[in-house]
Amino acid sequence: MPFTKDYFFRIGKTGRPQEYKYKCNICGIRILHTRSFSTHNNKYHPKEQTRFFPSSRMKPYYQDESVTIYNADCRDVLPTLEKVDLVLTDPPYGIADVWKGGGGHGWAKSKDESVLRNEWDARPPDSALMKTICNSATASIIWGGNYFDLPVSRGWLIWNKPERNFTLGEAELAWTNRDTVIRVYDANRSDVGRTHPTQKPISLMKWCIETAANNPQTILDPFMGSGTTLRGAKDLGRKAIGIELEERYCEIAAKRMSQLAMQL
Repeated sequence: MPFTKDYFFRIGKTGRPQEYKYKCNICGIRILHTRSFSTHNNKYHPKEQTRFFPSSRMKPYYQDESVTIYNADCRDVLPTLEKVDLVLTDPPYGIADVWKGGGGHGWAKSKDESVLRNEWDARPPDSALMKTICNSATASIIWGGNYFDLPVSRGWLIWNKPERNFTLGEAELAWTNRDTVIRVYDANRSDVGRTHPTQKPISLMKWCIETAANNPQTILDPFMGSGTTLRGAKDLGRKAIGIELEERYCEIAAKRMSQLAMQL
């Protein structure tokens, strides 16, 4: 369970000042010592796994002049980052138990990778984490936003997939915190040679960045996957931060970042 350092003084029952050094990011309760983490967890969040934040900024898995990649759980990294201009991400939707389709079209390894895909998609961010993610940036674009408990928005983005009569959906939705009209982008279901079962086309992610309000210069993707958001941001001359739990995808993303800029 995530805690952040939050120095706070109050007068205790004995009349002496007490220094509360940590605050729970889920319920906001302050505690005195690290040894109280487990007690707090068992009392207030018995189903949550206790987590400990690093005392200082985590070492990047990869870093260049434009991109930083962390091989970690985003719950550990997000509290250590400064606020960015745009969070653009495609998190697990939590629909593994009803996911169907893909055989013979699009993701060519859909059957071979079904276990991987379903394990990944069965771990969606909860409401507390989604709030943390949205608060980490001025602007937010969340693909699959229709699967999450997010505020009402007018500014939805739609990815229209021209191919019809597939068993997969013919469009996907992205929630944004922008008060504007709905926008639609036409793009094929996948780029050639994609390496992640839910990898978005790079042209789509570039469009998202260019569509976002106030010309964002710093982009964050806390569910980075194979790094498409970061690659798109780098090609557009922006700074980007990616967080990914699976090391193999961090390695794929790092290799993509080291390539020359892709053609628009």
